[in-house]
Amino acid sequence: MIKGSRMTGWVKIHRALCENKIWTEKPFSRGQAWVDMILLANHKPGLIRKRGVRVDVKRGQVGVSIKGLADRWGWSRGKVRRFILELEMEHQIEHQNSNVTTLITIINYDKYQDDGHQNGQQTDSKRTANGHKQECKEGKEDFVVENDDQANEISLLAEKLKSIVTSQKKINVTGSKFNGWKKSISGLVNLDGITVDRIDRTLTWYEQNAGGEYIPVIESGRALREKFTRLEDAMNRNIKKVEQDLY
Repeated sequence: MIKGSRMTGWVKIHRALCENKIWTEKPFSRGQAWVDMILLANHKPGLIRKRGVRVDVKRGQVGVSIKGLADRWGWSRGKVRRFILELEMEHQIEHQNSNVTTLITIINYDKYQDDGHQNGQQTDSKRTANGHKQECKEGKEDFVVENDDQANEISLLAEKLKSIVTSQKKINVTGSKFNGWKKSISGLVNLDGITVDRIDRTLTWYEQNAGGEYIPVIESGRALREKFTRLEDAMNRNIKKVEQDLY
């Protein structure tokens, strides 16, 4: 232990660290891999799809394949399996294997992430509302696992958003930017638990009503993820008002 250090309290680490080039330099150390799993764990319930199968992922869980972790950490699959087994024996995690993925549960996740979590989210929201520059780039804040079918659905949603945005504002959506949009939408689906159908329905409504009063402006995949709840709420209020006017 470092002399005079206090091993209590909090050090707030943004999830953008997961894609920082210094952090992702391979191979990971064992301690780095452990912290990485905590950073990758869902902060609220969500889901992923693997091979067309829905997998519910609870708060404090990581839904990722052994291969996915091996590729991310620069380890062999055998080393990843041994590391997971060791953490489980030390009661740091629990893990479940299925025919589609591995689900890792961080034991005592709230001990690492709970206090100050909501305040941190509120601060981020205020920072966005005030127009301050965000600390992480488009689509880089999360690590998610997709199957081919879901990747295609997300790509179609990104194309739909691109069509809406470019029809309203002349912008150049490059390949790298478009990939960032897909990553943000993937985070919306896999980490925030918003279904593809809900996103598609909301985008269809937004295309017809963009620019209206109290409707947030969506000009990127990241904006869609950050403002989705507000956008869907605006849609539901509008639909309810129309229904009331009819009767």
